[in-house]
Amino acid sequence: MAIKYTYKGAPEIILTLLDQSKDWDTREFLTMAVNELQPLIVRKKYTAKHYASLSVERLCSQGLVIKTVRGKKEFYMITKMGERKLRDTQRKKIKITKTVWDGKWRMVIFDIKETKRKKRNLLRRELKAQGFERLQQSVWIYPYECYDYVALLKTSFASNAEILYAIVEKLENDEWLLKKFGLKGK
Repeated sequence: MAIKYTYKGAPEIILTLLDQSKDWDTREFLTMAVNELQPLIVRKKYTAKHYASLSVERLCSQGLVIKTVRGKKEFYMITKMGERKLRDTQRKKIKITKTVWDGKWRMVIFDIKETKRKKRNLLRRELKAQGFERLQQSVWIYPYECYDYVALLKTSFASNAEILYAIVEKLENDEWLLKKFGLKGK
């Protein structure tokens, strides 16, 4: 039976490191990556440097990272697609903290064209999974602060102009929302 050597989370760590700087000297980057990946290696068949190199090569082949040469030095850079992938991964890990309700509603309004239906439906599923309630097809509401989450949505879906965030102080006929979220009116 073959033993599986896992380094789960390595691609996300590598993309995060690359996202922190515009470009990295390959040697400097691999040293940094090795230090970050060391605790993730379950069974050591190879060195952490091998796992880091393997992860970077895989990310390069997927188009998430590129290797460039300037002068005699090689550099790694995260691509736009890599940034998007990183934001998607980060977004999926976020859970909005429910604090004491301040009496204000947070509204997400989007206008995504019919030609981008898949993206629009994915956004709806994301909002629903996070606990937002639908007012209309493209208008969703939530009682707690969620600006950072919506900002991540905007970068993930690459549609800053298509998604709007608003804080609403008064919403008429909100009794059903208060009941839905288990809140008392202010």
